[in-house]
Order: sequence, then structure tokens, then C-alpha cells
Amino acid sequence: MEWSYLRETIGRFVEYSYRNGRLNRWFATFGKTVKYGVWLWPLFFTLAAPVSAADNATTPTPALSLRVIDSQQVDYGTYSIFYNRVEPPILKPKTIAPPALPSLTIAAPTAAELEAIRKTEAQTQAVIMADVTVYDGNTTILRWWQDGGEYVYRSNINFFYLRSLYSFETEKTSYFVMLAVSDGGPLPASLSFGQIDNGSRFALISQPKTGVKPEAAQFMRDICAYYETHQTELIAAYQQSETARIAKEQWDRDHPPQPQNVIIQYFPIRSNFDALKGAAK
Repeated sequence: MEWSYLRETIGRFVEYSYRNGRLNRWFATFGKTVKYGVWLWPLFFTLAAPVSAADNATTPTPALSLRVIDSQQVDYGTYSIFYNRVEPPILKPKTIAPPALPSLTIAAPTAAELEAIRKTEAQTQAVIMADVTVYDGNTTILRWWQDGGEYVYRSNINFFYLRSLYSFETEKTSYFVMLAVSDGGPLPASLSFGQIDNGSRFALISQPKTGVKPEAAQFMRDICAYYETHQTELIAAYQQSETARIAKEQWDRDHPPQPQNVIIQYFPIRSNFDALKGAAK
């Protein structure tokens, strides 16, 4: 799974959870799920913090007028690096006015909002982080750790269609899922399976020595039911994403980056050591 996709997925989940009041409950659940989860929060926030429009906004900075005292060029064939020694710039201190504090008015929650809060509080929070491999486009192997044991399931659903899924709900459970989906190519002979019985979408391959917890099988039932309900839009979204990815890769091949000259401008910073030494005499 690409790093940019992982960061986007975490960011969307954090923003979604924050807007729906679930963030603190997710953190508590995740801390119980991962033994050392409490140490992961600084990294989690660093990766997951949604980027706002204000963060992306840039204020143009006036270009400094620098006089070049000396210049050296180092040629690397297709590009050159210029080292320009310039006069130290004189910068004026900026005056920043304190921002005006807006007046806050907190409205009483509506009946619909109260009902949504009640529903959220009644739900069980579950976090599933699974390593997912898809073989031949029609056999998926899922592995994840829960309560100290590894669960391995197979499914006849192509989980590439669920790659962008980061949360979903049932009447009783609110799930946060991180699916690291990869293509395993042709199904190895060692992993050959028969048909999944009774028209089911999944079957258990391996379980912890302590046995299967009901929550694990319930997750597989719930995510397969979610796929059945949203199959059309999930497949359409995946195909659109793949079309865009292939087009981007082709554009990058047709427009390879060209080497550009690099200009490095520098000036020495004089030490105060001599002045301090003279004052001490």
C-alpha cells in the first residue's frame, strides 16, 4: 500500500471521527487493541492530522534584492549549481497584530443531533488493521491480530474494491478499518481452496489457540454485508481510481522531469566572540 494512500486514509478517518464526536472513543478502543498504542499517538497525529485550507494557503513573500559579491559555478553535465555569495540582507522586524477573538455562541443540540449522539454512545467501537492479499482477483486472504491472537480468513470478494474503506457502521458496531491491500498475483498451489459453502462470502483458515472470538467472525459478516449493499458504487469508485492512476503514470512517462540549475545564495554570519573578548578586558 502506498504511503500517500495510507496518510490520506488516516487523515479522512480523523476528520470524519472529529466531526462525529467519535475521536476520543476511537483512541480509547485503539489503545486497548494495540498493546503499545499509547506510544503511537504522537506518530498517529503527525500522520493523520487533516490539512485545512488555511494550512495550504500561502502569502507571497516579497523577493529580497541581494547584491552578488562573488559567484562560483559547478557543472554537472545536464545542470549546474551556482554558489552566490551575497551581501547580508537587512530585514525589518515584522509587526503582527493579535487576531480578534470571535464571539462563540453554542446552540442547544437538535433532536436529530441528540438521536445521533445516543446512537453513537450505544454502539461498540471496533478497530481492525488487516494485511490483505488478493490472488487472481477473486480470492482474498485477510490476516489481523486481535486480543493476542492471529486470525486468517479467506473471502471470494476482491478486497481491492474495499481498499478506500476506512469506516462503516452497523446497528450495533462502528468500525474503523485499515486494510493494507496488495496484489498476490496467481494463487499459489499451497493456498488452493475449494468453494466456500452455502453461498457465504468468507471462511476461516486459521485461528488463535484460544479459539475464535465472536467479534472476529462478526466483523467478516459485517464487512461482507457492507460490500453486498454498496457493491456497485465500490466497484465504480475503484475503477475510476485505477483509470486516474494509469493516466497519471502515463503522463509521468511522457513528461519526465528535466534537470534544473540550482542557485544557492549565502552570506557569512560574523561572530560576536571578538567583541565580547574585547569587552572583558
